[in-house]
Amino acid sequence: MVLELRRTIVCTSSGSGSGSSGRLKSNARQVRASSSLKQFPDTKHVHRSHWHHQSPNQNESEENNEADVGIVNEDLTEISLAGGDVPSSTGLEDDRSASDVELVEELIDRAKSGELAAFQRACNQMGRRHLRLDAPGYMGWTAAHWAAREGHVHLLEHLTALHANLDAVDRKGDSLLHKAAANGQHQACQWLLKRGFNVKMRNNNALTPLDLAQELVAVSGRSSANASLCEIILSTEYANTF
Repeated sequence: MVLELRRTIVCTSSGSGSGSSGRLKSNARQVRASSSLKQFPDTKHVHRSHWHHQSPNQNESEENNEADVGIVNEDLTEISLAGGDVPSSTGLEDDRSASDVELVEELIDRAKSGELAAFQRACNQMGRRHLRLDAPGYMGWTAAHWAAREGHVHLLEHLTALHANLDAVDRKGDSLLHKAAANGQHQACQWLLKRGFNVKMRNNNALTPLDLAQELVAVSGRSSANASLCEIILSTEYANTF
């Protein structure tokens, strides 16, 4: 979903003392948007763990965003991400004629394919329209979720270079590490663990990335070397994380 924010400024009037005509006093406070990026409200964020191998009593501080008191009324315009199929013939080369939804879907499709040049073009199109690179698609999956699931580490590195948010979780509460683990992507798991992703983080079903890796091994047996290696990597990290 895309939300475009329109803010309303309210003017107040007051009358003067007796004998004088009522004069209107307008007090308008300018409201500055904290960001020019369009927000996709389905994107949820978590703070990845940076306290591996440390005491469990050490808590990570969080910053709370305070509401802007100058905002009196907010009108929200929704753009549904559940629209029709994205035309594939043009490749969305002219981003001026493409809707925000189409650009998000294009970025996600490029993340699935893993082709770097096409993914870079999609990122550039998003930037020109001031759209967030963590904008969610179906079930809250972002482009980064798909890159992690498919093991496209080079795309994750490109998103990191663009300072994209990689901490988003989907509607099931899955982080990028959950997605990589569930698909046996051991290289993606290693990359994410080095960047502080928490192997003990639980999704909405109370499952950790290690749980998902173990489920994959149970289903595929030991025939999948990638799944087995992924389980070993996550098990080692789990044992050393407090």
